[in-house]
Amino acid sequence: MSFHRALSFCTVFLVASISPTPSKALDLPSGLFFGANLSEVQSTAQSQGWELDQSTFSFNAWSVDTEGLTFHFCDQMLTSVDQILDGGLRAFIETVGIFTLKYGEPDTDAFILSPRSRLETHGMESIFEPGQGMTISVQINSNDNKETVWTRKSDSSVCE
Repeated sequence: MSFHRALSFCTVFLVASISPTPSKALDLPSGLFFGANLSEVQSTAQSQGWELDQSTFSFNAWSVDTEGLTFHFCDQMLTSVDQILDGGLRAFIETVGIFTLKYGEPDTDAFILSPRSRLETHGMESIFEPGQGMTISVQINSNDNKETVWTRKSDSSVCE
């Protein structure tokens, strides 16, 4: 049995056995949509009481730390949303399982970044392609014994 089939089998089995509630991890918050301009996202953030700050890592990204959200823009238009999830491995498996049932088999890869250094990071990523230009990525990584699960939903057709 291949690694991908084994992961899919385990994921579907676990999802079926624990009956998770539907994941809201990739819903765009508060009625936002891909292609929304930066001022619309800022207005939504203000109406939600969120503090929207420009990322220190990219001038095209804005974060709401209290919600674990990061909004990415191209030409001032929303192209992707990242969200950090609570729950570690369980959240990863549940989320991948839900999207596997909805969109079919993902492309799943394991990785190691900066091996044998204090920055070493291990992880796994599953990528779904639900429609033209749309990508949903679910990733778990472990660094210094801390697991992080995050999702990214993006639409590459917004900025062509």
